[in-house]
Amino acid sequence: RNCDICTLGRSMIEMLGVLAIIAVLSVGGIAGYSKAMEQWKISRQKEYLAELFLQSINLKDDFMRECLKDNKVVPTADIMEAMGGIPDGLTKIHNNAFEDFAGNNLDMLMWYNTWNSQDGKTHHAYEYSLRFLISQNNVSTRLQQQYCVTFLEQAQAIAPYVDDIANFASDNSYNGFSATRLDNIGSAKPNEIYDFCKKCNSEKRCSLIMFFKL
Repeated sequence: RNCDICTLGRSMIEMLGVLAIIAVLSVGGIAGYSKAMEQWKISRQKEYLAELFLQSINLKDDFMRECLKDNKVVPTADIMEAMGGIPDGLTKIHNNAFEDFAGNNLDMLMWYNTWNSQDGKTHHAYEYSLRFLISQNNVSTRLQQQYCVTFLEQAQAIAPYVDDIANFASDNSYNGFSATRLDNIGSAKPNEIYDFCKKCNSEKRCSLIMFFKL
């Protein structure tokens, strides 16, 4: 019997339409997954930072006693490890340094610092700081900036113990006089925190240093 071959199967236009729909759905799914993963990373960062900041305050006197013995850099990470106080999400990579689950580095330094100011004078002082070096390995600039924002937001919870925060967002040639500083984290507004972290979205390097009061 007769059969119209044109009515059999799917036309090329219909198949292209189906493929286009699948492509759109796939792109949307990947974007949604990526956003969910970023939110998970930020949530986990908040958890370990909150615990690390609390440990930093609770152990400050212990670190200072250790520093007063010989004015050397205190092995803060070793002490925290011995006390079972390293937060989940951090791994010790040096006697005073950690790496978090996302590859960011955190150096906790208690030491007797010596430096020269621009006028050529030599200064000495005990210093207690936490340096947060944001990784650029397979991380979007937007997520780098968000890591910075989260760090500052968590720092607001311990604002009475913080002297100031410096943002060394540049290449390796930075020095203490070229950094952008945030002197009062306790009163910083969300837009000020966002602006402070903008360089982490554009520069070669983003390193935050939070100086604790002694």
